[in-house]
Amino acid sequence: MKIVDFILDNFYNHYSRLKDSDNKVSGKDLLIVIMFFVPVLLLRISIDLIPIITKYYPFSLLFKNKLLHYKYRKEKAFTYYLEKQMIKRKKPFHVEGVDYDRFFITFHGYFLKKQDKTMGKLLTDIVETKLKMEKGNVYVRDVDKNKVKILVPAENFNSNK
Repeated sequence: MKIVDFILDNFYNHYSRLKDSDNKVSGKDLLIVIMFFVPVLLLRISIDLIPIITKYYPFSLLFKNKLLHYKYRKEKAFTYYLEKQMIKRKKPFHVEGVDYDRFFITFHGYFLKKQDKTMGKLLTDIVETKLKMEKGNVYVRDVDKNKVKILVPAENFNSNK
């Protein structure tokens, strides 16, 4: 709904001029409607197009702070890798968000099954092997019952992507 609100707030006057048969349609109005409404319809159809489209200017303004944006594609690939490795070990895990700090990248996630004591150790082993880090650089903090935070040093994550 945020996308629809953004479009209606910024481009509805161009669209309404296209609908009125009394007014002549300018090429600018038609171009603006085609540039913004057609891709939004495509995005609703295929979620895989979002990282590709957000690479280019007018669409790079969409999803700026989400994993769907092009500049976060490596973090998204890392979360997919982490989830896949946990599924292979029969302990399903889902990453629901990422926060960026000056020193750490924090992955927020939760276990789909009941958590036991070995899951935190398992997460740190997977992250350390993927990023080729030394032991003890990754921190896993329990937040709630099944929710965890994975803290990865930003310099290590950026150098080993």
